[in-house]
Amino acid sequence: MQCCGLRHTSNPIPGAATATADASVGERWRQWGEPAVAGPVITALVISLVSIGAVGFQALKVDIRSIETRIITIEATLRDEFREQIRASEARQQEETMALRADVRGLSGKLDRVLESLLAARWAACAKARSNQDAPNGQVSIPTGRLLMARPCCWRLWRRQKIC
Repeated sequence: MQCCGLRHTSNPIPGAATATADASVGERWRQWGEPAVAGPVITALVISLVSIGAVGFQALKVDIRSIETRIITIEATLRDEFREQIRASEARQQEETMALRADVRGLSGKLDRVLESLLAARWAACAKARSNQDAPNGQVSIPTGRLLMARPCCWRLWRRQKIC
């Protein structure tokens, strides 16, 4: 029964409407399987997927290049900072080395004065012993010899004065 050209759900014959509906759905899907329809649709889908993939790949390349540029600038910045830190460290080490050298020179001078005073006391004792004729001429006792050999300047001084 068709009154307006549409199929109604109330069918006087049960099962007749479902068979025609199933047939019409099957016909609709069958038309997509035809080469004239399926070829252009599949081609359009493949072209759209390839173009989307190409655009995504280009975007990925741009992102990689920007990250690479950022890494290069960060690397250059870090190199400059490290160079500055190394220069500052070298300058501090040179200052500390100069300060230590000055300290060593000061201590060396003090040590020379202490050795000279010890040698002077020893020489005075040797001169007194020589006057008493207790020590043989030209001989140096072992402790005095160790003191003299510890500092070459004292040894030269002792050789010039020829005491004990």
